[in-house]
Amino acid sequence: MPERSLPCILLPVVRFLAEAKEGRGATLVLNGKEIGPPMDLPASTQNVQESLRLLRVLDDIQRISGVYFPIHQSLTDSAGRTPRQS
Repeated sequence: MPERSLPCILLPVVRFLAEAKEGRGATLVLNGKEIGPPMDLPASTQNVQESLRLLRVLDDIQRISGVYFPIHQSLTDSAGRTPRQS
């Protein structure tokens, strides 16, 4: 995870990763032209789904409270459980 990223910045990328399913592909496009061949996407993992849920919760908290803080780069599963349990 990039250092000092807000949840609202990371959400689109993690949403994309969460939708990666076997059989789907992606193509890079620049100025309306394909710049490479289509790539097969690997299936997403449970960790991506869990990260997506956590980012959504943190994004909602930040938007409602108006207090914005970056997500620490070394956020772990055990650290991620704390906001959900409180």
